[in-house]
Amino acid sequence: MTGLRHKDAVCQANFSIDVHNVFPDGSNPADVKRFRSAGVKAYDIPLPALFAADVDGLMMAGRCISGDFIAHSSYRVTGNSVPMGEAAGLTSVASLKQGVMPHELSWDTV
Repeated sequence: MTGLRHKDAVCQANFSIDVHNVFPDGSNPADVKRFRSAGVKAYDIPLPALFAADVDGLMMAGRCISGDFIAHSSYRVTGNSVPMGEAAGLTSVASLKQGVMPHELSWDTV
């Protein structure tokens, strides 16, 4: 929400919050209204967000990265998923060429 920057940013997300009706009556949690009214500043998605926590060598992009409900409603869109996928692919190739696991790399070495 505040436009967090990260030294290992693979892309900058700038899509607003897109939460569809959560409850059967068509309403949303109070947090959704509060976050929508506050707006979203562009924020970075860092390379470490693409690494699986429990499986060495597994990278994820798009809807699969780790984030809370509100963050997911912003970063899950195609415009963010494509550069995340490209970053995962580039990092995978770099890890193979360098003989290290992907999580051992930083974005500036990829």
